[in-house]
Formats: sequence, structure tokens, C-alpha cells
Amino acid sequence: MVRIEGVLFGSPGGGSFVTAGQQAFDRARTELGADVRTHWLDRHDAEWRIGRLRDILRSAPDLVVLHGAQGEVLVEALAAQFPGVAFSLTQGIVTAPNVVSYEVLLEQPAFLAGALAGWISRTGVVGHLSGERVRAGLKGRAAFAGGLRWACPDTDFLSSFCGAQHDAGLASRYTCAQAAAGADVVFTMLGAGRDGAIEACRAKHMLQIGDGVDWCAVHPDVFVASAVADSGWASFQAIADFITGRLCLGGRQTVGLENPRICRLVTGPNIEASMRMRVARLSEDLITGAVVVPEYWAGREFLP
Repeated sequence: MVRIEGVLFGSPGGGSFVTAGQQAFDRARTELGADVRTHWLDRHDAEWRIGRLRDILRSAPDLVVLHGAQGEVLVEALAAQFPGVAFSLTQGIVTAPNVVSYEVLLEQPAFLAGALAGWISRTGVVGHLSGERVRAGLKGRAAFAGGLRWACPDTDFLSSFCGAQHDAGLASRYTCAQAAAGADVVFTMLGAGRDGAIEACRAKHMLQIGDGVDWCAVHPDVFVASAVADSGWASFQAIADFITGRLCLGGRQTVGLENPRICRLVTGPNIEASMRMRVARLSEDLITGAVVVPEYWAGREFLP
């Protein structure tokens, strides 16, 4: 049996993205009979992460699945040193002869989220809060800002990277600061730190738009929408493709709004039907390419 090592960037229960990866590895064991060992890299230090992955690679696994864009730095540092190991990267774009990337295009529902935030904001100030400054987070921010600008170009945009995905206290402080600056809607791209943003939104009577899973179903009093992107698909699909001999090393696979089971914007019950229709029409324009999601945002970031 082939040996597969699954790498997660966080601790057990560390937010929806980490949980999606954990569930993908569990599902691969159950449905595919795969021998997957899970490793938790719960420190932010890149050198420490590289050292941990090097230790994992010394056991000569067949496949390493890195669930998270944080894995880009690790793959760039180590893939060439271990040419006999296949690497799969979730939410990454690194290319190499022994690397394949699988990406759910979160930027598409994030663009929709930005447009919706502009349409529903009453103050004309909209916030964004993420943790680590990784490529996927930057792309998500650029897409959200692009959707906001497309729908309501005069809206003020407060964007922050607090530096940690799983620090609830830090997320709460940043969210409260954005509220004090006038934001009444905030788009969060966080792990366990989202709990702090949720409590801050309750205290400050802010609306929140989440990412990853359907947060409207979890906290309907706070979330008006959620940019759903099932990142677990990427890790599970990589393992399935490897086992069946269909893994295309050196390539990249993506899925977006054309597959709403995996990628879509969910809206809460308080969003009117006419507003949902506007979102649906914009979604079609993104799928056809009539509207293009920007990859970069060059504005000034907001600091508490």
C-alpha cells in the first residue's frame, strides 16, 4: 500500500479550512482505503515548518498532501530535494516536475461577497479581515475589493491582515477597530480566530460574511452570506487521483462557480429575493467571463 502524509497548518478544530482538510483525509481513509497519516503544523515560523516537513520526508512517503497555501513556501524549499516524492498543494500554484496544485477558486464567490457587501452596507464602509499574508488570502482580498468596487465604487474599504489565523483575541481587536471606523459589514478569512470576530460583530452590531463553509447556517444572527469553497475537495481529489494513477504532476487543477456543490456564495434568510437575483446574475457573468475577477489590490491597509 502506498504511504500518504497529510499536512495541516493549525491545530485540530482550528477553523473551517483546517477542518475541511482533516475531513478530507478521514474520508480518504474511509472511502478509498488510503493509508494517510495526519501531521499538524501549528506554528507560524516558516523555518520550523520546513524542518518539520523535512523530517516527514525522510521517511520516504509516496505522496505528501499539503492542505493550505502555507505549503507553497515548503514545496519551493524541499520538492527538488526529494524528487522521488509526489507533492500535492491545496490552494497553491507552485509548479515542479513532482508537484501538482489543486485549487478551489475562492476568489469567485469572494467577488460576489464584495458586491453584496456594498449593496447592503448602510454606512458606506466595508471591512475585510484575514490572518497570515499568504497568496490565497491576498487573492481573496483582491477579489472581494474588486466586487465591492464593481458594485459600489464610492464605498470605503478597510482591509487588514492581523498576522494570525487562529488568534481570537487579535481578530476581535481588529474587528472592533474597523467597527469604530464605521464599517458595518466585514468579510473574514480566518481559522479559529473567527470566533473573536463573531463575538465582536455581536457586540458592535456588525454583519459578517464568512468563507470556506456555510456560516449562515452556523451563526445566522451574525452572517448574512458566506463564500463557500470546499477546499477539502482538493486534498481528497489529489489522493484519489494518486491512487488511481491519474495524478498529473507538474500541472494544476481548478474548480469554481461552475460547480456550485464545491464553490458558491450562500446568502442568509435576511437577504431579499431581489438581491439574491442580482448575485445570481453576477455569478453567471463571472462564469462566462463577462466580468473578470482582479488578482491584485494596491490600496492602503487599515491598522487598529
